[in-house]
Amino acid sequence: MSATDEAPRPHRAWRWSNGVLIALGTLGLLPLVFPGLALWFSLPHVDPLRARAGAVPPDIHSVNYLLFALLVILLSNGLPRAARWSARGSVGGAVLQGLCGAAVGFWTYLGSAFGASGYNTGSSGPCTYPDCWPVHAEEKLGFLAGTLTGLVMIAMALLVNRVPWVIRTGVPLVVCVAAVLIHHWLWVTYLVPIFEAPPG
Repeated sequence: MSATDEAPRPHRAWRWSNGVLIALGTLGLLPLVFPGLALWFSLPHVDPLRARAGAVPPDIHSVNYLLFALLVILLSNGLPRAARWSARGSVGGAVLQGLCGAAVGFWTYLGSAFGASGYNTGSSGPCTYPDCWPVHAEEKLGFLAGTLTGLVMIAMALLVNRVPWVIRTGVPLVVCVAAVLIHHWLWVTYLVPIFEAPPG
């Protein structure tokens, strides 16, 4: 077999590898519900039914869910068109990255709503304070990191032909980690004391 017959093989293998990564990223879209819920459970919350008891410590398994979310964010972008730092990504990877960004934002929002509703606070619920403070305030502020990550992923997907693949892949990962850490720090340092105090 001549060298010209063997030349397309790396290109074909590269395309197959890209397809496999995109398929794995697609399979990871649905389980993103777990990181969405974990972003809620990774924060200490004040139970509105027992608000005077203070904040409940976060779930220790949240780091695993965050690592899973980062893996799906990485896989969703596929491979670059060539093995170069300056190479652009594929259109298929950009489409999936945009869908994954929407899923991250959606599941994070749904996770906050689900976590807040988990206290079974209704009009007749035995809440410590009126309007079940602070559960609604926590719900509104609990999905900020995931929403920011999702918006950045969508923005990077729209820039598929304008920025290198490595930037489109790396920026959402960095933003996700930074947003989660900053959000957690702000939550614990400034918001939890407010939530632990009576309303007003």
